[in-house]
Amino acid sequence: MSSQVNPNSIDAQFPVPGVNQPSQGFRSNFLAIQNSFAQYVLEANDLINKVIVSATLTYGANVSINNFGGMQNSNLSLFDFALVTGNISAATANSVPSLNFSNSSVANISITATTPVTQTINVANFPGLGYSEIKLIVSATNPPQFLDFTHLAIGATIYGGSKIANYNSGNLVIVDTALHELTLGSADGFNWFIDSPSTAVARTSVPTTSVGSAGDTSGMIAVGNGNIYVCTNNYDGITHIWQFANLSSF
Repeated sequence: MSSQVNPNSIDAQFPVPGVNQPSQGFRSNFLAIQNSFAQYVLEANDLINKVIVSATLTYGANVSINNFGGMQNSNLSLFDFALVTGNISAATANSVPSLNFSNSSVANISITATTPVTQTINVANFPGLGYSEIKLIVSATNPPQFLDFTHLAIGATIYGGSKIANYNSGNLVIVDTALHELTLGSADGFNWFIDSPSTAVARTSVPTTSVGSAGDTSGMIAVGNGNIYVCTNNYDGITHIWQFANLSSF
């Protein structure tokens, strides 16, 4: 797309030296110059708001930053790319602040509480256009510790619970002191999924059938009714994937 500024609208030969000329010619020329500047300002602002630059543009009180503005980009090649991480220490219940997507795409959550507490997970500034995700690297000094995603909120609107695929009702439980990775993702900022390759992240509600329910994956565990339950396969609606053993004192 070419610029709409038209230099030919300005008469570069006007006024002619030594010749008495009508004032209308001056007015027409100044109007053409004004229109060209106005068009240039529109195009320059559009360019500043959309292009990627190597440094922040600063002029007067205006500062331009490149955050892509929620734009979709295709055939994009990135190199020397890094993820920004944020370290969060949680000493008491709900001391994990909202995970700010604008500041960190990987959050290291260290739960140092000495007694079991529940951390309610919320997200701020999550983009509503295209697929995005936040990685949670979670550890607990004194397990068990709990993560509650049922109240997942963007601003004042709650999208947790039924809006999260592969998420069973109840908290996720960190049952040992190792580092565990959780992926919290969404394609639209409204419908979410939680994925964890970790076998130490459990669900608090015990399965009601050996077939399990949607979202049950191999390695999940649950404790209740005097038993420990272990999920041995991914849920498919047919296979018996849950087994249990009775817990007894020694």
